[in-house]
Amino acid sequence: MILRYLSACSIVLLLITISCSRQKTVNEGIELYQEGLYQSAFIKIKDGLIQYSMEKTLDEQSFVCTPYAVFSTETLLTMLYPKKHTYEFPREVVSVWYDPADDVCVVTDGIMVSNFSSDEEIIINNPTTKPIKAVSYCNKDIYLLCGEELYVHSQDDKKIRRLSSIDFPPPETLKYYNGYMHAVNNKLIIVVGIAGLYNAWVLSTEGDILLSRIRIASWKNILKDDKLFVITGSAGHWDLKSISITTKKDKTIKSFTKLQDVHLLNDGIIINNGDGIVVYNYDNTFYAIPFTYSILGGTNEFLLVDGGYNALISGNKFFMMIEKVVIETGCCIIKN
Repeated sequence: MILRYLSACSIVLLLITISCSRQKTVNEGIELYQEGLYQSAFIKIKDGLIQYSMEKTLDEQSFVCTPYAVFSTETLLTMLYPKKHTYEFPREVVSVWYDPADDVCVVTDGIMVSNFSSDEEIIINNPTTKPIKAVSYCNKDIYLLCGEELYVHSQDDKKIRRLSSIDFPPPETLKYYNGYMHAVNNKLIIVVGIAGLYNAWVLSTEGDILLSRIRIASWKNILKDDKLFVITGSAGHWDLKSISITTKKDKTIKSFTKLQDVHLLNDGIIINNGDGIVVYNYDNTFYAIPFTYSILGGTNEFLLVDGGYNALISGNKFFMMIEKVVIETGCCIIKN
C-alpha cells in the first residue's frame, strides 16, 4: 500500500514538474512584460504558447484538416491525428471525413467514394453524372454532395437515395467551386463556393432544412449548441456572427476592417487581422495579441502551427494559457 501511494505521488509530482517546465517560457514573458520590456515579453510569450500547448510534431508537409482528424496526402492518404493510419487511396483527394466514434474514414476523388471501415474498403458509385463535391458520415450513413444535390447511402439497405428535394448551389452562379460538408450532433453543415463567396445550409441528417442559404465569406464555421458561428461580409467590412438554429436570428459579435484568416475551435476563435491575432472565447470577451502564427489548418480541438516545425497544439491549452497571460499582465483586453 505504501509503495502504491509513493508511486502515485511520484507520478503526480512528475506531471506537475512537466507542466511547470512547459509554462516556463510563458512565465518568463509575463515577468518581462511586468518589467516594461514589452517587445521581448511577447517574443517569449509567442514561443511559450506553442511549447505549452504542443501535443506532437508532424514531419509531413502537405495536410488536409477535418473537424476530427489531420491527414497527409503526400503519397497515399495518411491520417496523422488522432492516430496514425494509412489508407490505400492513391487518387486525388477531393473530400475526406473521419468519424472517431465508429473509426470510419470516407473519402472521394470526385468520381466515386471509398468507405474505409475495419480495414475494409467499400466502393460507392456516384449516383449522378455530376462530380462529388463533398462527403460526410453520421450514424453509419454516408452523405454525398453530388453537384448541387444531396444523397445518402444507407448502412441498413446499402442503397443510395436523394436526401433533400432542394438544391445546394454556389453563389453568383459560379462555374468552378468547392464543396464542404460536416456532420455535427445529427446535423449536416453544407458550404459551397470559392474565394470569399459561399452559401451555407444547416440540415438535420433526415434532410430537414434548419438554416437555409446563408451568404458567408469563409467556408470555415463551427456549430456550438444551438449556434452556428461564421464570417460574413467582404473586403473592408467583416463580421463574426452567430446564428441561432432555433430562432433563425443572427447576431454580430464583432466587426473587422481587416481580416486575413480565421480558425474556429471548440474552445475559441482566432482571427488574424494582419496586425496580430484577435482571440474570442465564446463569452463575449476579446483579446488582441500583437503577434501572429502561420497556421496550416486545424480540427475542432487542435491547431497545426508552423513554428519552424509543424506543431499540433491543443486549442484548450492554448486559450487557457492566453487567458493566464491576460490576467497576469493586464494587457490585450479589448471591448466588443
